Amino acid sequence: MKNIYNCHTHTFNGRYVPSVFLKEFLSGNTKALILGKLLKTSFLGINKLAVWVVGKTSYSTFAPFLKVGVMKTQDMVFEDLKSNFPNDTRIVVLPLNFEYMGAGDVSISYQQQLDDLLEVRMRYPDQCLPFVFIDARMGTAEQNLAFIQRYLGQHKACVGIKLYPSLGYYPYDPRLYKVYEFAEQNQIPIISHCSRGGIFYDPDTFPETIFHSTSFNPQLSNKVDRPGGNPAPTRQYDFKPAPAKEFKNNFIRPENYVDVLEKFPKLKLCLAHYGGDDDILAFLKNGPSNTWYEQIKTLIALYPNVHTDISYSLHDPSIREQIRKDFQDPTLRKRILFGTDYFMTLREPGVDEFHLYTDCLQTMQVGDFEVMANGNNREFLTTTFYTAP
Repeated sequence: MKNIYNCHTHTFNGRYVPSVFLKEFLSGNTKALILGKLLKTSFLGINKLAVWVVGKTSYSTFAPFLKVGVMKTQDMVFEDLKSNFPNDTRIVVLPLNFEYMGAGDVSISYQQQLDDLLEVRMRYPDQCLPFVFIDARMGTAEQNLAFIQRYLGQHKACVGIKLYPSLGYYPYDPRLYKVYEFAEQNQIPIISHCSRGGIFYDPDTFPETIFHSTSFNPQLSNKVDRPGGNPAPTRQYDFKPAPAKEFKNNFIRPENYVDVLEKFPKLKLCLAHYGGDDDILAFLKNGPSNTWYEQIKTLIALYPNVHTDISYSLHDPSIREQIRKDFQDPTLRKRILFGTDYFMTLREPGVDEFHLYTDCLQTMQVGDFEVMANGNNREFLTTTFYTAP
């Protein structure tokens, strides 16, 4: 088999995340705050104690995730990650900026997290392929463009752009316009979180501007959310207040990307997670029901460079089987990318990185995994500035 690529992983550890980053998973702020402080300590013995304590509680399935989260450096995390794959595997690493998510203080800045990741790239130049994360709130359109251009371009260290709108911004935000323009002009890949799971914007109070968003290119919304029906008169950009866990879906629903793609139709965009394991399972159980999984497939059919990856979702055997079937469709066959979402998947009981890879390999028909993990990922990652080997 040719060299494979894993297009979706993470290496940030507990040192970089907000103080109550884990509250969604640990049922409340107090438990998350206590554990979060333990994760941030530089004393490895205390970190190991935190993992051991969690392993003895009702949250024991969370212990493997924390075992990686308490590693002291991104080097250590990356070494653990790559040990699960053949030596020549190339791995995309996606940093995140947690400074705007409203989950408490961040003691190490996003800038430092990114700089630390670039040191990993220097140590493993042929294996570590970092993306640069951008949040619309980091600056004006011009400032956000200037930020990504520091890392993308000839002889620069990053090979793509990462978005995570559920941290509190909309993908059609005008402050991202010039980022998309630069990306389309230079064939730079963008990977954007697109499932109902994951972390999300959760401040004490929502600013009023969150409920009344502005798009740089408002479009009719019937392309994905009203298939076969009459066009909606206009996109609804006024959102009703709701609990943060529910409201986050307004940031990341697939239809939001219609505004972006109608303006930048050749944009190389991956809507990650294939819409999410819950949506794929809902489709398998109920049949066609306009899930995000189905909406992403609609966008793939409509736009020539829209992709998806199977990261996280591939942990479920029935979903892997559905991916195998979808891969027989001529269009989907060219647009589905292999990725795992290490180390987020370690929250799932009994899941480990090595078996995510080998189980997917064994599920796919002969030769199909190579198309997904080599051919498709190489094409997606190749830009004006970087040629994937």
